[in-house]
Amino acid sequence: MCLDENILDRIKKYSDGKQQGPAVLELYPTLRCNSRCLACLVPGMPKDILSEIPSERYLEIIREASELGVYICYILGGGEPLCRADLIYDLVEKIKYYKMKGMLTTNGMFLSESLAKIMAAMKWDFIHFSVDGPDAYIHDQLRGVEGAFERAVEAIRSLNLWKKRLSTDKPSIEFNTVLSARNYHVLPRIFRLSKEQNVDYITIIPVIIHLEKMQDLDLNNIPKEELLKSLRETREVALALKINSNIEDLLTGRFSQTGVNPITPGMLDDNAKDEVKAPPKLVDICKAYCLKPWYHLVIQTDGGVGPCCNFQENECNITNEGIREIWFGDYFNNLRKLMLNRQPPPGCLKCSQTLQADGNRRLVEKLSKSIS
Repeated sequence: MCLDENILDRIKKYSDGKQQGPAVLELYPTLRCNSRCLACLVPGMPKDILSEIPSERYLEIIREASELGVYICYILGGGEPLCRADLIYDLVEKIKYYKMKGMLTTNGMFLSESLAKIMAAMKWDFIHFSVDGPDAYIHDQLRGVEGAFERAVEAIRSLNLWKKRLSTDKPSIEFNTVLSARNYHVLPRIFRLSKEQNVDYITIIPVIIHLEKMQDLDLNNIPKEELLKSLRETREVALALKINSNIEDLLTGRFSQTGVNPITPGMLDDNAKDEVKAPPKLVDICKAYCLKPWYHLVIQTDGGVGPCCNFQENECNITNEGIREIWFGDYFNNLRKLMLNRQPPPGCLKCSQTLQADGNRRLVEKLSKSIS
């Protein structure tokens, strides 16, 4: 069963009145980072190491996740997860011990050969490398660190070497590429690089402009036809080289170029005051503003929780509550009610239309088929 099927199964059971744990657990072990990415908020954020969740609590969290039937654990950031390398070694082993799937996102600079060997040997599922350029000149500029490109490529080569030595196709190696006005024109070359490095998938993420100083990254600065020309060329490269990616979604208009989600009264259901009763029917869930509160739990660096990365201040904290209490408690139940009634909370204002539209569209289309 793939992730989408697992999520759909949980949502259907939820609509039948059966409690379901999250399908996805997303962990942000640290805000510390060895990069200074131009498109990231983290370089300007405080890095209080004392506020990080202790390693012992993380291992308890993984056990709790297993008991709730979590399908996959994401380890990402925040900062660079491998700034807490000892914790990551323990986390990946514990996740596989409980037979959950796992994904690690990294810039690759701290991914040692010993960790590459461990990941291949245990058949870890996915490693996503943040790659924003086809060469050191562009990638290192966007990542803010000289040598970042060469170290990332070396880590990928090491992983491929150990996969070959151990005769395994895992972990799947993928690129996460933040598309901006500084690299849109070299996107075809990034795809060619992925082919050279045996990358299995590329996810293109249009940049979100969080701060005034990021304005030169804004894709809206680029003439639309010029951007589309690069995307079309990239699609041709992807087809010719048989590279899997989300390029088609960008070209078919399922993704916005950039920016935060413009929530306005016109986007909300005029009948929002007619509250959906619990448990909601499947048809009601299909109309929800966002489905993440039904399947996705994020744990922030300081222990705060939410349905996605945009909920960084809330009333629950994993350091003094368990996953079960949080997931089935008032906070998440209230979020679900707000989404059902198309009254998204303030955290949704920060959301990229790209992320929200793609995830919802895909799941709602599949759920709707099961209704009809």
